[in-house]
Amino acid sequence: GSISATGYYVRGINAYAGNGNITINADSVTTAGGSFYSYGSTAIEAIAVTGAIDITAGTISTEADYSEGVRAVSFGASDVSVSVGSVSTQGFASNGAFVQAGGDATLNAGDISTLGDYAYGAIVLTTQGGDAGFTSTGTVSTAGLGAYGVVAVALNGGDALVTVNDLTTAGDGAVGIYAAGENALVTVEGDLSTAGV
Repeated sequence: GSISATGYYVRGINAYAGNGNITINADSVTTAGGSFYSYGSTAIEAIAVTGAIDITAGTISTEADYSEGVRAVSFGASDVSVSVGSVSTQGFASNGAFVQAGGDATLNAGDISTLGDYAYGAIVLTTQGGDAGFTSTGTVSTAGLGAYGVVAVALNGGDALVTVNDLTTAGDGAVGIYAAGENALVTVEGDLSTAGV
């Protein structure tokens, strides 16, 4: 179904698991309103201490500063998988998606768009040897200062795997793709452009 939340420091979906897993399925999730200092209104937030996370969503959007489209973090050795149709954010430091795992971290998306300064399109991070994978079949675009398009970092022996169709960044200091790991493989199937200094 569809979820809409309005206000300061609200969440469309907020899920937490101690030792268990998290599964989320949603068609549309939107948040509107303001942020409170650095506390924003993230559309989907899932935090697992040790377990796995699996998120499937259609359309995701946020308006406020510090308001990510999706934030999915597992601190254990489990995998995190996120699949979204489209993500759009408008605010300062409002990343399209942030995905972190000890095992494999995978983010699959159609379109991702961010407008704010330091609002990255996608960040995928692994901390315990898993692979950090990102795939976009549509367009990843960022407009702000220092707003990287895609960041994929695999620590402690994992690989960074990035595949994009089209990608554009417009702001100064906005790198298109940053990938780091034991091995890094970046594939651009469409067009990639960066317009800033």
